[in-house]
Amino acid sequence: MIRSVIAILVTIGFLIMGTDDAHGFEYLEHSYLTDRACWEAQQKLAALLEKRPDDRALRTRYLAMAIACPERSPGEYCADGDKTAAAQLNRVTRPPWRRSRHHLTLGDITGLGDHLAGFGPIQGLSGAQEPGLLQDALRWFADPGGSVGGVIGSVVRKGCSNTDQVSWKEVEDDVNTVTGDIFSAGEPRRIPSQWLSPMARSPVNEGPGDPEARLTMTNPHYLDLVLRNHHHFGEEAFDTWLGFHSASVAIADRSCRATYAIDRRKSRRLARGLPQFDDVDWKNLDDDELAITGCAALAEYARLRLVQWDDSADETLTEPVRSFIDDLRVLPRLSDDEAQRIIADLDAVVASLKGLIFQASGLHYLQDGFAGGHIRTIRNRGGLAEARHDHNYDNEEGVSAVFRTRAGDFPFVAYGDKFLLGNHHVEPDSCDWKSFDNSPPSPEMLTACLLRHQRGLLVATGTASLVDWAVGGMLFEPVEPQRCARSELESTVCDLLPLIPVTSAGSLPPRTLSNTTGLHAGNLPVPPPPFAYESLLTTVAFDVGGSKSQYGLQLTILSEFDYFARWLTSYRTALSATNGVGENSRILGEFSYNFHYRWSARVLTEGGLGSFVGFRGIGDSLSFMSGLTPSAGLAVLPEGWVKIPLELSLSFRLPMTFFTSTHGFFSDSFDIEAYWLQFGLGLAFM
Repeated sequence: MIRSVIAILVTIGFLIMGTDDAHGFEYLEHSYLTDRACWEAQQKLAALLEKRPDDRALRTRYLAMAIACPERSPGEYCADGDKTAAAQLNRVTRPPWRRSRHHLTLGDITGLGDHLAGFGPIQGLSGAQEPGLLQDALRWFADPGGSVGGVIGSVVRKGCSNTDQVSWKEVEDDVNTVTGDIFSAGEPRRIPSQWLSPMARSPVNEGPGDPEARLTMTNPHYLDLVLRNHHHFGEEAFDTWLGFHSASVAIADRSCRATYAIDRRKSRRLARGLPQFDDVDWKNLDDDELAITGCAALAEYARLRLVQWDDSADETLTEPVRSFIDDLRVLPRLSDDEAQRIIADLDAVVASLKGLIFQASGLHYLQDGFAGGHIRTIRNRGGLAEARHDHNYDNEEGVSAVFRTRAGDFPFVAYGDKFLLGNHHVEPDSCDWKSFDNSPPSPEMLTACLLRHQRGLLVATGTASLVDWAVGGMLFEPVEPQRCARSELESTVCDLLPLIPVTSAGSLPPRTLSNTTGLHAGNLPVPPPPFAYESLLTTVAFDVGGSKSQYGLQLTILSEFDYFARWLTSYRTALSATNGVGENSRILGEFSYNFHYRWSARVLTEGGLGSFVGFRGIGDSLSFMSGLTPSAGLAVLPEGWVKIPLELSLSFRLPMTFFTSTHGFFSDSFDIEAYWLQFGLGLAFM
């Protein structure tokens, strides 16, 4: 009941003050784009693998994609509020505690970029030392039949919650048409300048959006990240994608052992579903033994999942690795030499899976770079309100932008979040830009063609990024010219990957990069500082059992306690004065330690225990007193809703006196001072 009331109040607050925030695309759009690109990449890599059956690195990365990517064509991506795409990364075999049977796929890893700030741990990788998305993904991977739970489970299940109006057939037709054209031609189409004019197109229809007010309850850390998301914009988004892309290639190039950094307790939990690891003394393993044993457990999970994948995936995906899968089925019966060879390959699959998690995280920022509201918006200019305005305007109206690759410059119109999956005004039967010169399209037809082009372009570039990762990273220097010409697919990938951030037409820099020049590795995003704030409140309290009142000042220093900053702790000092006659006249100082639970981003419940000391009988029979104060309450921090950094609080306090200078300890000194109902109002700086 209490949670329902809080949800209603928070939702009303968001409706009053606006829930627009600054993301590139909605969770569903990110998830769909990556899963659709992963499906496309698997098809193309399957054909390449048939030509290179002895390419071990390509095969192991392909098998990692087999674990994380959709087993079959995404098709109707959402149906009846549930995601239809399934993968072995988290295979649901029993109904979870909620209705949705949500299978985690690579697209979910991309969608979580707005909800998580940690991506590790990876041994030796700067910027990914703390536990985060990778550790969670491996935990789901090791779960033999459960659903993703906790904060992340609550987030991912909302992805398909309001998609009844999406025409998935229309979206798929658009993607198939444009990606087929791009990979056939080896480069995107150039849209003639006259069809980029804002005078020639109609408004675009809005599609499904994230339930943002609900997400602030599902993951309170969500709003914290929104307030500090500059790395999702422009050049920083491009740099972040490069950072993840280069990290993903480097991780996949190493062994699982060389990158293993999960602690002993969590390693033991990962191996819990495998009987052969029951007798391992995890506490006494040294670091090398821990890495070897932990990777052996993950390799066994990879074997089991790949056998399941073979049973359920599209045959066009399984055939190129048929002999390897057959070996996995009979691994216990193989000779030692053959078994060791297969186990070594499984170790490489696990390393590749780790790299693929980072690749999917990077795709979030590559996709953000194609969102209209991220191309011109300067995130740190004018504060959040101005950034939201600029961001949302360009997402809806579209931005005339240029996508630069080795093959040249490709202009297009970039729309943004909530508008990528909206239905067309009219069905775009043919979007032949040259034919439009003789038969100009209606504004509605032109808008449909522009949106179709952007949908296909996003999937094609995501596919190119995944293929580039699978073949070892042709994007980075030094790049030998012949590498891009090894196959038609690699040549196309070289011509599809961006060399610079997607840029508005008027901001395009001169072209200085040659076709053989590679890019330097980028940087992983800087994690936000731990959630914390200090508040100074004026308080007034009323004794619910009498007529006394109390006034005071209260200073709170609060910091996060867990990874998602849902649990918090604080130290609090307060000075108060009670109006009254005789012993009811008091001046008290209080110090307390408190626990807080965030029901939503800016609504906290709290409970704690404090001690107080002070004097009573001011101006009469003065005496010293001390005792303990249990308390419980509710606090609201409307920063982000309003411009003033306020805190409003309501709490119940029960101060109990245990010592007085008149009567000593306990006995006659024990007294419940009052049943205080306290209200607070002041400033809270985060």
